[in-house]
Amino acid sequence: MQMIEVAVIGAGVSGLIATRFLAAKPQLFSVDVYERADFIGGLWVYTDKMAIDDNYPAHGCLYKSLMTNTHRSCLGWPDFSLPDSITESFVHHTKVLKYIEAYADHYKLKKYIHFSTLVTNVSRIDSENPHRPRWLVETLDVSTARPSKSKVYDAVIVANGHYNMPYQPDIAGMERFEGEIEHSRNYRIPAMSGWYGML
Repeated sequence: MQMIEVAVIGAGVSGLIATRFLAAKPQLFSVDVYERADFIGGLWVYTDKMAIDDNYPAHGCLYKSLMTNTHRSCLGWPDFSLPDSITESFVHHTKVLKYIEAYADHYKLKKYIHFSTLVTNVSRIDSENPHRPRWLVETLDVSTARPSKSKVYDAVIVANGHYNMPYQPDIAGMERFEGEIEHSRNYRIPAMSGWYGML
C-alpha cells in the first residue's frame, strides 16, 4: 500500500490530536506539522503581547486569570487522562497548557513539527486520479522571512484555529462613540489602564 502524505497546519490541540492518530499508523501515514510559533499549545499559550507580533497576529488570546469554563470531568482525552494533581473544578490555563505539552511528549509528537514555519499557500494539484487531488503546501521560515519549503501532500488538515484574527463588526452609530474601541482579544489583566469605560 502506498504511503499517504499528510500536512497538518497548526500545533494546537486539534493539530496535536490529528498528528497523534496519524503517527500511530506509520505504515499508512507520513505526517508533517507546520507551526508558526516556536512552541505548541495554540490558544492555550499566554502572552502579554497584543494584536500584532513581528508582523503576525499575536499568538495568544488568553487573559492572565483565565480558567476553563467546563468542569474538569469534561476535560482530557480518553487515551490520556488529566493528572491527579489537577483537583480544582475549573482549571487554570497554565495547567491546561502543561497537560497539552505532556500529551505531546507522551506520544512523541514534537519530532513531526516544523516550528517557526508559516504556511503561506495551499494549492490543489490535479493528480493521475481525478478523485484524489494532491496539495502543494508552501511555507515561510518566520525567523528569516524567507520561503523555506514546498512539498506536495495527499491530504491537508487545517488546524490553525478560528480565534486567530479578531473580528470587529461594523455597528451602526459606532462612529459617534467618543471613547476608545478595543477588541476583547487584547484584554490581559484587570489593571490594564484605559479598559474602564471602553466599548
